Amino acid sequence: MTGPGGAAPLPLRIAIVGAGPAGLAAAWGLTKPLPNGALPNVAVTVYERSWRAGGKCGSTRLPPSHRIVQNGTHYMFGVYFNTLEMLEEAHQEIQDGRFGSVQDLVPRNLIALKHFYGGAWTNWKFELPPRGSAFPNPGGTPFESPEQYLTEVFEWLKKHLTDGGVLIVSSALASLLDLLIEQATALALDPTNDPLMKLLAQTLKVARYAARLLLGSKTDLKSVRARILIDFVLTLVLGILVDGVLKGQIAQVDVWDFANWMKHHGAEQETCTSPLVTAWYDSVAAFENGDPTKPRLSAAAVLQTVVPALVAYRGSFAYQMKSEVGEAFVAPVYEALRRVVPSPVLASVVIVLTAGHLIVGAVVGFISLFVSRGAAPAELPAAPGRRP
Repeated sequence: MTGPGGAAPLPLRIAIVGAGPAGLAAAWGLTKPLPNGALPNVAVTVYERSWRAGGKCGSTRLPPSHRIVQNGTHYMFGVYFNTLEMLEEAHQEIQDGRFGSVQDLVPRNLIALKHFYGGAWTNWKFELPPRGSAFPNPGGTPFESPEQYLTEVFEWLKKHLTDGGVLIVSSALASLLDLLIEQATALALDPTNDPLMKLLAQTLKVARYAARLLLGSKTDLKSVRARILIDFVLTLVLGILVDGVLKGQIAQVDVWDFANWMKHHGAEQETCTSPLVTAWYDSVAAFENGDPTKPRLSAAAVLQTVVPALVAYRGSFAYQMKSEVGEAFVAPVYEALRRVVPSPVLASVVIVLTAGHLIVGAVVGFISLFVSRGAAPAELPAAPGRRP
């Protein structure tokens, strides 16, 4: 759109409703430099009905103790590539120690589950291997294709069982795991090789059967857990292959409850009721009407969220924030957005916060902040970075 008298093009005016993580991320993405390095000709206004940004991830400190008030504890998972990249860019732009830094994200790779065994609750721990570093952002994902993850999963399973003293390197089961690694590696090089994918599926069934023969009658804790883990991993991968998930056929999986989907693909009842399955129901309260006797969790949801988080993370499986999510994540991004330098033709952002109601309006070419009664703060200095 050209301005009056052939003047410079007027910016595209965009309104975003809600200053939660999604709204802030949308404003961030809309004002990022284009591939050629130019800034987009947009004027973004973010409207928020609350007096603070952050939505469900907002944090408040109330006097006199200034204790934190927020919606629970939050982690960032290593698979949140875009989120971590945005946070890193925000810190690079504001260069303000008051908002901390990405080094305030503490790497966490330990997963601890509660396992009921022998009439008592026991701790079942898994230590996931670090995978490089998330900062500075290396770009992209650890692997180029999902098939490449299969090799790493099988290698991790073999190492975990060997280190735990369950798997003997010279055993038939170890040889079958080696065969799975070999076939998965070949599939990663040729993902469209359907005969190879079918062969891998058959090998998974054979390896699962061999594990049941080896461990099926044992009742000691180490063997029970190894039996459940093998059954879980091999059945999960088998279901992914058989249902065409690697080919994008996820819709047909969405009709299944996760535990029932695992059972459908041959998992033992012991596995389907183990913490390797139930933990994901508990973590998101996936129960119909809150009734724990009526679990309901889409298999597709698990395959699209939990599985990538476990196998596709960069750096560490998760990152724990030293402060709270509103301070460690929302505040730096919000601060970078509100420091956009005034410009009549280049990217600008307006964030409108109110106390319980929406102020309708649009301001183009400068940055302002309306809080509570509509007072605007003093103009902030420009921050170095990608913005004009």
